[in-house]
Amino acid sequence: MLTAWAIARCLLDAGVTPQAVSLLWGQAAEISEALIAAPEIHKVSRIGSTRVGRITAAAAGPALRKSTTEPGGHGPVIVAADAVAEPLCLGAARNALWRRNGQRLLRRGRYRGPAILFHGDARAGTHP
Repeated sequence: MLTAWAIARCLLDAGVTPQAVSLLWGQAAEISEALIAAPEIHKVSRIGSTRVGRITAAAAGPALRKSTTEPGGHGPVIVAADAVAEPLCLGAARNALWRRNGQRLLRRGRYRGPAILFHGDARAGTHP
């Protein structure tokens, strides 16, 4: 939770309007149920287990909410332009090999950043 708070703080410090930044603390199931039921919500997007995807779709359906789920998805890694590529690639390899290979959403499968950082073999396995 401290990471989420730090990201929200950075967004606000960078000038993002407070109305565009929301950070909710509490039980995910209770928060999700309340948000999906709220008439102000027009679309629901979730990354989580297949079970969470089914629950989200079931809750969004009766309310006719559009929903996008990524069951079993992997957290994205955002790479800054000034990142040092070698430690990044080493960390990515360690993460892929030893961090439960996707269970509990610990493995990182999507890297986003400047193309200059992704070259040679590192780029071969990526999608455009």
